[in-house]
Amino acid sequence: MAGLLTTTLLCVFGMIPVFRATSRRASLELEAGRRAQSYLEAQREGPFTITPSQTMDLPDPYYGVTFTQTVTETPSATGYSKQVRVVISWKWRDQSYSVFRETIIAKVRQP
Repeated sequence: MAGLLTTTLLCVFGMIPVFRATSRRASLELEAGRRAQSYLEAQREGPFTITPSQTMDLPDPYYGVTFTQTVTETPSATGYSKQVRVVISWKWRDQSYSVFRETIIAKVRQP
């Protein structure tokens, strides 16, 4: 019985660093998604303009990780809508990660 308890405790305590790393990665992915969604919301609220593709480092590192944002806007043939794609990328533990969000924003005429 003591051997089983010891083995169980060793497995549990041995897995704690793995759970922490998984939790940190999930936290970084959630933060990247939040930042991408915030950009899209700002685009929906502002005036309808087509801007060229841009890449920039975002301020306010999260847990010491700096995110890079790449925005691509593709106008429709009619010019009354655009597809906006936001890619947030970062490096953590010598690995590259990224998430993206995209939407279509339409130009609404004022009455």
